[in-house]
Amino acid sequence: MWYFQFQRELLDGLARRSDCEFIYKHQKDQFWAEEGILRYLREKDYPNIRIETGKLAAYVGEADRVLLDYSSTGFFEAACLAVPVMALYESGLKVTRGMANIFRRSLQSFGSVEEALRKVSHFLDGPAGDYVVDLPLGGTNFAEVLEKARGDLFQGKPPVNSESEACAGKEAALRSDW
Repeated sequence: MWYFQFQRELLDGLARRSDCEFIYKHQKDQFWAEEGILRYLREKDYPNIRIETGKLAAYVGEADRVLLDYSSTGFFEAACLAVPVMALYESGLKVTRGMANIFRRSLQSFGSVEEALRKVSHFLDGPAGDYVVDLPLGGTNFAEVLEKARGDLFQGKPPVNSESEACAGKEAALRSDW
């Protein structure tokens, strides 16, 4: 129950950000969300939050930043594509030192909704480059594949750099169920 409450308050906080547009990415096969957070979002009908149900690849190119309410496959996909990304996780969960060192600012714990919203504001308002993960991939073949995928997704749009302005009419993707 706490997670549903957390999602509602997080979305309410994002809805107050009239300077940003958000994509709430939902995975179709997660039927439990239909009567929960999706119903809530549809009832609220926030003008700056839209619901999408396709694959991550269909939307990540639209997003200047990717925000996740927990680290999932979408977190790693965004990190591999060098998209500014931040995943929140409840402070009771343990993160290994190696993960913390690799993902640094992109992986943020929270103990309350207020703390999570503060961290989200820093993510949206701060330099985008601070949230691009430098993954130690090691192999050129994998990196070449990712670079091609990134080019296909962003369709020639230059990658976000640390001087980019935050939202200012741009879109960020919030997901719960990539």
